[in-house]
Amino acid sequence: MDLRIGPLLMVLLALSLAACNTQNIKPIAGGERIGVVLMHGKGGTTRWVAPLASDLRSAGVQVLTPDMPWHRDRIYDRTFDDAMSEIHGHVATLKQRGVSKVFVAGHSLGAVAAAGYAARFDDIQGIILLAPGHFVSQPGLVKRFATAVSEADTLIAAGRGDEKAAFPDIVPNGSMNRTVSANIYRSWFAADGPADFVSNMRALNDGIAVLYVAGARDRIPGTKDRSYAFDRTPSNPHSQFEIVDAEHLEVPAKATATVVQWLSAY
Repeated sequence: MDLRIGPLLMVLLALSLAACNTQNIKPIAGGERIGVVLMHGKGGTTRWVAPLASDLRSAGVQVLTPDMPWHRDRIYDRTFDDAMSEIHGHVATLKQRGVSKVFVAGHSLGAVAAAGYAARFDDIQGIILLAPGHFVSQPGLVKRFATAVSEADTLIAAGRGDEKAAFPDIVPNGSMNRTVSANIYRSWFAADGPADFVSNMRALNDGIAVLYVAGARDRIPGTKDRSYAFDRTPSNPHSQFEIVDAEHLEVPAKATATVVQWLSAY
């Protein structure tokens, strides 16, 4: 989601999210060998995943919270595949620190990117998907973005893929335009492109476990429907689907107990 809210409301919401975690976080045995790349949602910042990051660190887990290409200050400054390369670099950083079990986690669009990474690389143990959003192959979004994707395709076919134009994006209260290149836009919004959540979930290696946490009060269509993508992943005994009592932005903070318990199995 694109978090277009005022500074005061941003601070109040951040404090509210931090207060969501009332559990006593106990250290995970061998937690120092576990590392998590924890990614924010679209148009947001690392503030929205900070409570979960803090609790994971309290449990002894090594956590990175990088600014990704869908960060508020970077929004769509790289293609989806370039974003995968960035994640790969963060995974490598954790391994250089002595981490032996790495997980890639993300909120909203960050969750979609985590699935994309796991479909391309087998150097992690699992992915943690927190309130996934940005489902470009859903019929409603396919129709919504069809004209824009077609325009991007026309520019690419004409050898003008790096040319920037105003393309539509979805935000909580409607839509807005993003000024990005045709190549970048297509990579994030084409139903048959690399960002498609369902295709990436289907392509997971069966050795990669999935923790999927949805919010009971999340209004993103399909995000609470386990049949949409979760049930299409290869069978893995560690994979788990949970719904917590939370709105979309609250899911990372309210998922702490679930995430810590799941990681404890490793």
